[in-house]
Amino acid sequence: MAALTAVGAQLRLPLPHVPITLQAAFVCLAGLLLGFVAGAWLAGRLAGEDRRVTFRRALAATCAGMAAIYAAGVLGLYLNLRFVAASPAAADLALKLGLAPLPKDLLVGLLVAWLAVRLRPVMGSPAG
Repeated sequence: MAALTAVGAQLRLPLPHVPITLQAAFVCLAGLLLGFVAGAWLAGRLAGEDRRVTFRRALAATCAGMAAIYAAGVLGLYLNLRFVAASPAAADLALKLGLAPLPKDLLVGLLVAWLAVRLRPVMGSPAG
């Protein structure tokens, strides 16, 4: 989706002052198809607008964002297993498969929180 957004910015109808591009369309498509919007919103909301965020707060915000992403992912996996693949063990399988990457993501979450604490103070505008 990032590549489509970049390409969409280059496909332009040159008008005076502001060209018409497909960039905004691909950004919206990413939000509609990928389902990470809730996780990003929740993490940003919990971290707050202050540029100085503590590691503990950044880590809690990251974990909450990941929880939202995992909840949506496991639910989507369950619905696909249950109604598309007609799996009799859809719930168990969705939990087993959907939560498999969680330990890795929790470790990555530590790095993300650490980066957020170091990068937010130097950003031009508050994240959130």
